[in-house]
Amino acid sequence: MPATARGLGVDPMDPAQNLEGGARYLAQQFRKYGRWDLALAAYNAGPGAVDQYGGIPPFEETQNYVQRVLSSANGRNTPVSSYKPFSRPETPQTYPTLLQTLLSRQGSEGELLAGLLPGITPTSSNQPTSPTFSVGKGAWGGSKPIATKLTTDLGLTVTSGKRQRKLTASGGISDHWVGNKNAYAFDLGGSVENMDQAAAKLLTKFGDKWDGGEVVRNFNVGKFRVQILYRTNVGGNHFDHIHIGVKKI
Repeated sequence: MPATARGLGVDPMDPAQNLEGGARYLAQQFRKYGRWDLALAAYNAGPGAVDQYGGIPPFEETQNYVQRVLSSANGRNTPVSSYKPFSRPETPQTYPTLLQTLLSRQGSEGELLAGLLPGITPTSSNQPTSPTFSVGKGAWGGSKPIATKLTTDLGLTVTSGKRQRKLTASGGISDHWVGNKNAYAFDLGGSVENMDQAAAKLLTKFGDKWDGGEVVRNFNVGKFRVQILYRTNVGGNHFDHIHIGVKKI
């Protein structure tokens, strides 16, 4: 899609750039959802559709696509209906059983893709751990106090909170939307240096580490999901601010 290609900074007419961009886009979706079935569905139908339906969208093309890819990787027929509704797994799925099988069939292109993919999935030894919050009470279903606490001591300026626009750039329901009663979000701005420092500090709170690149993270805190976006076009342009969204799940 032209908009996706622009967001990834690739020339849609260049096969090599398409290959690299496609791998990066699939990696983004896996980091967001933590499950290959949902990542593939988002790759095919867009993350907005996955968010809207809370799982694999009821589109015949998308369901066939997910089943075809997973069946090819697993070596057996894998019906889409066997997958649970949208939930991030406690232990994220690793890619050797899926993409490595596919990549082994792609020759030199597979080597390029494999070089892009290592490090996407945290190992069991460095699983992010959620900070401790007093959750469940307060405005917006208890989400605002968590979001507020996360913004403190970052040295950034709040540039946006709740607003009237309902959808994100990718078509999902925004945590910023005033009609989303169980979610709250802040956008935080500042100098690039300060935002980089804040991004590293935020991820450290969850036992994660920033590598200096794209930040698309989702963490569970009790009954809440915390989303942190920075230096990414996932859900819109997040290069000039850090997005912290908290949603009751």
